[in-house]
Amino acid sequence: MKTGIVVADIMMKSPVKALPKASILDCCKLMAEKKVASVVAVDDEDKVVGIITGKDVARKVVAAERNPKSTALSEIMSKEITAVEPGQDIFEAIVAMKNSKVRQVPVIENGRMTGLLTQMQIFNIEPQLFDIMIEKAESKQNPIPQNNQEKEGVCQTCGNYSKELTEQDETLLCSNCLEG
Repeated sequence: MKTGIVVADIMMKSPVKALPKASILDCCKLMAEKKVASVVAVDDEDKVVGIITGKDVARKVVAAERNPKSTALSEIMSKEITAVEPGQDIFEAIVAMKNSKVRQVPVIENGRMTGLLTQMQIFNIEPQLFDIMIEKAESKQNPIPQNNQEKEGVCQTCGNYSKELTEQDETLLCSNCLEG
């Protein structure tokens, strides 16, 4: 599915970056100052080598009772990076983020980071995606309706939103998938 919107159109063009040797305390100060949820670790040539999020800091530093002044970014950063290219369609980026279970991805062109794409930027241009995400979260909290009752939400086969989902074999299906 193509949206006609490319990553470069909505990416953050000046993401927050730090060298891997930076302390977690310095990274957190950067995140607070810039009002962002992540810091991208780059080497001396500005190549992405890792990323941390506020969630990483909470889990890997605070909950582990590590000292943020003496813990380096390189010690807790995620090193397996999913990246996208500036010319990619936003739908392809969403699929990459979903498959990697990440909320932000560096945008790489010719081996260098040119930006950062986050879920929030996607939600800002495609608000209906936010509604679908809420539906998915609610459907995880609520049990699947029994006895073929109809429900509104996201079809678990095709991923499309429908106001009339029907449960079949413990799967919520839209009318198109139900018929065929």
